[in-house]
Amino acid sequence: MSRGEDREAILTVATHVPVLVIKLGITFLRAKRQANKSVKGFYKEMVRNGIPPQEARKLAEEYTSTVSLRYWFRTMGRFSSRKDKPGSDRP
Repeated sequence: MSRGEDREAILTVATHVPVLVIKLGITFLRAKRQANKSVKGFYKEMVRNGIPPQEARKLAEEYTSTVSLRYWFRTMGRFSSRKDKPGSDRP
């Protein structure tokens, strides 16, 4: 590649990455909002079917934790300096 092509490639990436990040952010927020709505119904159904509220809350929190940036960064260990696995009790 020549210098001109290098610059053009860098400019192309530089103009497309912010748009991609914004679109991904919006998609994530929509998924998070839907998960929050779903977890409320999930919790209510568990309590209605006899699961103690404390246990139902714990299960509902685990259910919604999969739509969490922290969860995904922990799962993709190369992006995180933390060595613990998702769901462990280590802070």
